[in-house]
Amino acid sequence: QNGWTNLITAAYNGCTEVVTVLIESGADPNLAKAASGFTPLVAAAYNGFAHTARELVRLKADVNACIRNGWSVLMVAAAQGHETTAGVLLAGGADVNYQLEGEIGAITVSGAMGAVNPDEEGGGGGGGGGGGEGGEGEGQCEGEEAPKAATPPRGGLTALMLTATSRRDSDCASVLLQHRASVDVTDEHGLDALMIACRHGLCDTATLLLQVRPPPPPHPPPHQTTGMYDPVP
Repeated sequence: QNGWTNLITAAYNGCTEVVTVLIESGADPNLAKAASGFTPLVAAAYNGFAHTARELVRLKADVNACIRNGWSVLMVAAAQGHETTAGVLLAGGADVNYQLEGEIGAITVSGAMGAVNPDEEGGGGGGGGGGGEGGEGEGQCEGEEAPKAATPPRGGLTALMLTATSRRDSDCASVLLQHRASVDVTDEHGLDALMIACRHGLCDTATLLLQVRPPPPPHPPPHQTTGMYDPVP
């Protein structure tokens, strides 16, 4: 109902054995929910079911599939702070530096997905949300206000940038960096992941990004002059 196939529902709830049986019985591992582009792998990644994601990858699910607004599966996992699932996707060949083109809507996972809960859409999926990986919030900078739930709409986002918008995502950022996520790429407003983390007051993520960012080139010594225009001989 409403596009929620048995396979998507099973993946959303982390029912790995059911996923295996359905695909081996002929279900398409890449059949997406028409309204949102929500595939079985996206469903597993959204809730952090790494074991289900691993099985879907083994059964040829597309690790670089994108949902309706352009987010990749890896971006979904990263935005949710599911570092183990992100690692599974990267090991399966997900593009760590995939970048959105053009402006998109609200930068929240729920906003990107639309109504992802099957119960909200009248589907039969049940309450699998949040049943996968756990995540502890990271420290907030002293004197900073709590970061907002969403950042302004913008294009050019990457998975690493999305980890810089949530207090629970420093571990996920570390996984992405281990797989050579670029720290230099910027969004359409010229912001890189470090700038985004600083704007959200995420000290742990900002510190992590600073540790891997290449040092700036040394400044040349000032040019000495004897007068207004004459250089030193």
